[in-house]
Amino acid sequence: MPINNFYKILGLHPQATEAEIKSAFRALAKKFHPDKVKGSSQDQRFSEIVNAYKVLSNKSRRFRYDAERRLAERDKMDVFVSQVKKPEKKARRSVNINPNLKMNENHAKVNSIFIIGLYVVLLIIIIMLLR
Repeated sequence: MPINNFYKILGLHPQATEAEIKSAFRALAKKFHPDKVKGSSQDQRFSEIVNAYKVLSNKSRRFRYDAERRLAERDKMDVFVSQVKKPEKKARRSVNINPNLKMNENHAKVNSIFIIGLYVVLLIIIIMLLR
């Protein structure tokens, strides 16, 4: 289900402040108010404006709306990426080594401890087999 872009309805950018949201709502409410403009399409437009203001003026609703909007955009990108043709596999398997990847000291310590542990386990197994 597509999410209405409340920022677009109010003519704002996603980083708009509360004051900007309020002033944009007031200007659009004056312009599209059902008492001033007759027509069912204008009534629908006014209700969209009011709904957008209700969501964007409330901090928790706006936070939830922004999260849902980002999630919908990410899902749309996931669908796009899945539709992109994947490159054909090469006959030989190549190893992708990143020359910019550097191990820090903690990784080196963890790796050396892991290798020492493996040697100890292998030594214990050999001793048990020789008995």
